[in-house]
Amino acid sequence: MGINAISGNTIITDVQTSSLNSQKETMAGSIWQETKPNEVTAVEGAKLIGKGFIDKAKNIFTTIKDHPVKTLAVVAGTAALIAAAPLIGVSSAVAASVLTLGFAAVAVGKTVYHAVDAAKHEKNEEYDELRKDLHNIGGDVLDLAMTAPFIPKALKTVKHAITYAPAPTLTKISSLKELGQADLKIEYETIANEMGFKTKPKLVFEKINPRFAGEFEPVTGTLKLNSTYTNIAPKKMFKPLIRHELEHYKQFSDIARAKGVDGLKGVLKDYHLEIAKHNGMPQYLAELSKNMVQENGTRFNTKFYEAVVKEQGTLLANSDEAANAQIYANGFMQKITTQSQQIIEAVETIKKTHTGTSLLAKINMTIAQQKAFHKIYVANPIEVPAFAAQKAYTKAWQMSPDTLTTSAAADAITQ
Repeated sequence: MGINAISGNTIITDVQTSSLNSQKETMAGSIWQETKPNEVTAVEGAKLIGKGFIDKAKNIFTTIKDHPVKTLAVVAGTAALIAAAPLIGVSSAVAASVLTLGFAAVAVGKTVYHAVDAAKHEKNEEYDELRKDLHNIGGDVLDLAMTAPFIPKALKTVKHAITYAPAPTLTKISSLKELGQADLKIEYETIANEMGFKTKPKLVFEKINPRFAGEFEPVTGTLKLNSTYTNIAPKKMFKPLIRHELEHYKQFSDIARAKGVDGLKGVLKDYHLEIAKHNGMPQYLAELSKNMVQENGTRFNTKFYEAVVKEQGTLLANSDEAANAQIYANGFMQKITTQSQQIIEAVETIKKTHTGTSLLAKINMTIAQQKAFHKIYVANPIEVPAFAAQKAYTKAWQMSPDTLTTSAAADAITQ
């Protein structure tokens, strides 16, 4: 290097220039080789994705805050669309699952689209476009995160419906009440099909004892859901209950298969006669006599149980199923004999130990009585399998434990 004596500028000789070029080549062969002007680094890319995620979340909250009425309208419209699914013979649960999978598919599609664009723009060194792609991918990640937790159950629901649900059919419905009932009918058919039943109890909606949300009436072969509750309670709460009551249907079917249709009729008649002997029984048991077979047997649905036996076949006398059928028949009778007396004694004991007159004391006594009732009730040989089936269904579908079948108020069992 030299200095021009006139201008004072630095003079770079050919040798020195060659040396500098060599240094640049050395740097290009090390850490600077991957770095190009305006290139997106890994750190910047991660930040862009994170920013896209946050910006999408902010945008959602801003939309809700600035346009609450429109947001509510969209939510209400979506809910109405799901609720209307029974009009075409599809349950609302399946409709919601299909919608969930649809949202997930859109989110995945957008993510793939932006990822392909990102790869293309990186290859072409279009780094500003790449930055936009990464920001968009961040928003897509949020969409996926919002749907991902619901995808497994949605897939399970749709698969289950394809296997067991009745074929979709147009249904004429004239009220919201009928719409809810149509939804439950689809769920009922689906559960019964899964259990392998072709001959099924008739499903009806009517006001029954308010202490029960549903019951299987063995005399007429009818499964009843309390319309007082079906009109107001979430429909999903009734699915474990339906499973519970269909287990009772299976039990009485097994009695008919083991003892014959006349044998089942005799069991129900004996039950009715036993009720008449126990005037001091809890009110909830006494009221059951209204639905039990009369001495002349005019209400017994002979044709229904004949169809059941024809479909499912008779049980061999020495088979385990026949032995279980006898256990069910004995347990059914125990509701009136030993179980009735146990409930009465438990209630009287609680009365003696809860003597307070305050509102809190009365509430505590009510809770204690209900717990005592439930403990005795679920231990009955005919209830053990039904509650086990209900519990298994609840667990399999990750539902909140159903309380509708066990909500008998304590004052009911003291009457």
